[in-house]
Amino acid sequence: MKGNAVNPNLPRTSVKLFTRYRLPAIPELTVGGGVNWQNRVYKDTTTPYGTFRAEQGSYALVDLFTRYQVTKNFSVQGNINNLF
Repeated sequence: MKGNAVNPNLPRTSVKLFTRYRLPAIPELTVGGGVNWQNRVYKDTTTPYGTFRAEQGSYALVDLFTRYQVTKNFSVQGNINNLF
């Protein structure tokens, strides 16, 4: 789509993909992770000195987790957010 963005503060495109996997050898252990990606956003700001554009480029965030099911009603989970 060409032309001016209706709201350039919001990404025009974003993708979120997450998954998890239960290890067959250790059924109490689940590992997983995901990726969040978005394209660039910007904001035009007018000051007495002129109009300036603040821009944030596109980026991806990667998250990982592991969970251990201790009992039927209790599990322990560790997360790593924004790994790279």
